[in-house]
Amino acid sequence: MILYIFLFCLAVCVGAYGAFSGSLLSLTIAAILTVVVAEGVRQRLTAQSSGEREESFLTLRRYAGLSLVALAIFVTALATRQAQNNEFDFTPGYLWLAGMVLLLVAGHTHDQWLLYLQGKRDQKRGVTYQFWRIFDRTDWLLVLAITLVALVLRLYRLNDFLPTMHGDEGEMGELALLALYGPASKISPNPLPFFSTAFLDHPTLFHYLQAGALWLFGESLTGLRTLSVVFGALCVPPIYAIGRLGWGRIAAVSASWLLAVSHLHIQYSRIALNNIETVWFVLLFILCMIIIAYGQSKAHTDNSQADPARNQPQWIEGSVTLYLWAGLAMGLSQYFYYGSRLIPILALPLLLFLWVTKRAKVLQIVVMAIATLIAYAPLAAHYSHSLAAFVNRTRGVSIFNAEGMAHTLGPQAVWPRDLPLLFWEQLRRNALFLVQNGDTSSFYLADIPAFDPITVTLFWLGLGVVLTRIRRFYEFSLVIWLGLGIFFAGILTNDAPNGPRLIVAIIPVYLFGGIFLQRLTNLSKQVWPTTGKWTLLLTGALCAAAVFRINFTTYFDRYAQHVPNTMPISMAHDIVKWEDYRTYLFGAPNFYADYGVLRFVARSAERHNANQIDDVELAGANDPTLAGTLIIALPHRLGDLAQVEERYPGGIPEDRFNPYGQLMYAMYRVPNPAWVAPVPTPAADGGNAPVSPLAPPSP
Repeated sequence: MILYIFLFCLAVCVGAYGAFSGSLLSLTIAAILTVVVAEGVRQRLTAQSSGEREESFLTLRRYAGLSLVALAIFVTALATRQAQNNEFDFTPGYLWLAGMVLLLVAGHTHDQWLLYLQGKRDQKRGVTYQFWRIFDRTDWLLVLAITLVALVLRLYRLNDFLPTMHGDEGEMGELALLALYGPASKISPNPLPFFSTAFLDHPTLFHYLQAGALWLFGESLTGLRTLSVVFGALCVPPIYAIGRLGWGRIAAVSASWLLAVSHLHIQYSRIALNNIETVWFVLLFILCMIIIAYGQSKAHTDNSQADPARNQPQWIEGSVTLYLWAGLAMGLSQYFYYGSRLIPILALPLLLFLWVTKRAKVLQIVVMAIATLIAYAPLAAHYSHSLAAFVNRTRGVSIFNAEGMAHTLGPQAVWPRDLPLLFWEQLRRNALFLVQNGDTSSFYLADIPAFDPITVTLFWLGLGVVLTRIRRFYEFSLVIWLGLGIFFAGILTNDAPNGPRLIVAIIPVYLFGGIFLQRLTNLSKQVWPTTGKWTLLLTGALCAAAVFRINFTTYFDRYAQHVPNTMPISMAHDIVKWEDYRTYLFGAPNFYADYGVLRFVARSAERHNANQIDDVELAGANDPTLAGTLIIALPHRLGDLAQVEERYPGGIPEDRFNPYGQLMYAMYRVPNPAWVAPVPTPAADGGNAPVSPLAPPSP
């Protein structure tokens, strides 16, 4: 029977290769092998007794998982090869997905076989097992409620101005439109490859998820941002599960609530970039590790202390499914933000801990590695041919060069003499991020502390509690996550503290606060068994309300009043308002008409850069489809705009100011007297179509 399994797998592989390579010989060999397998299995089963037939099926079941793994590896290898031969072919993407599905089915088949064997052993001992559950009904209700709060906070006032649209969002939005429409989008003559890199060397697969968001929620910035909103809200269930398994319900509720209302997490859940998706994958990976440790500990405790004659929660020794999910999370995360590269770094000490404590076997670690490679293989193959795409961003933000040192310490810094001072400054900045400093990146405000005072207090108290039990896997995993995350995403990179990078590393802050509250609750139940519970419940509710109020005010009041960097999105909306006009922009060398925000928001408008007065050409009788000409100038180019007004008098001037009263840009609009408004087209029912004719906007 083992031989027939091998021949069947070989037939599938040879047949798939023949189909994609066009080899008639390979397809013929596949057909012959299939005939041999089918006839051999039929004859063997016919000649066997019922007992022998059952034994054959058990053998088939035993080796089916290994066969499916082999098929998964082959299908992924075939997908990777095809993607390298033609990066614009979508077929490798479907094969890649099929390989991961085969791998999960293989893991399930393997674990079912182990469960069958374990059940046979337990039946002889007279023990009946039941599967343990992570959540009960109360947990599900709490998770749902907190997730809904997180979702509402991330959807509330979600528009182009809160947060203000960043140029990177426009660039990724353009790629999402290319993924959605392909060459018909007129962005590129070729479709967007599945397994490649584009803007700032980010993997392109993420933009297909963004394309799905545009298709579902509308082709606007709000629709594009909704993908991040969903992933941001979905960070609540895994962090709740981590807290619930490792420490208890109070820790779970507290940590998930602190994350749900955190203004920093809200901010990065409302930006159309790939940062928050990486956070979700890190949480998923850590959750898999926590479940593995929890299941092993629970099985050991129950089997050593419980009465063998009673029902005991079930844990399948040697199971691989969770390792598969962890490996897939590690591999798939690499298609998102660069911070995903932290996961393999975390995996090394965590797996070593599990292996040393005999909770993980070599086979299980190998299975995780296979799952990671299958998920990552097509992108890894792309990087193998384009190493610069893999290392460019790392080099660009590294402090391990003279430019990085000068950027951090100033031009007077000398390499490598000032390395100790550089590390100290980086350590100080990132430590203060956990106290009172804000995000110094261009995506948020440095003037707003990253965490509210209550969260900061709970974190530092929780850190002390966690360090007392660091030899336990749960605490060890959080300390490793926070420590290595801040080291690689904060200390070793410039512009510290940088929110887009640190958002991957600081999620343990919320868990540390929840752990402290859990330990405090446990202690109070022993000291004040009657009144302690209700006192802490009331105090916790008040603290939760205070945290909500502080973060809500910080983001939707304080940050909303600042609305930094409003010039690009304000200009984009003005261009959209006058999209029937030809637009000229005097912005060089600081700002150009092809800036990402303008390209995405005002993609249907005609835009040109103007370097001198003669570049401006008014729409006239030869341009009857244009309503006029719109000239925009930034403050440093107002002299050019004044010359335009002098050359073409009679236009309509307008100025745009930011919330601080500072001039962002000036406009000069010259209507086209030859423009004829489009005539409404008759509707199918003989009446007028439900649209109004376009007319030049009134000044």
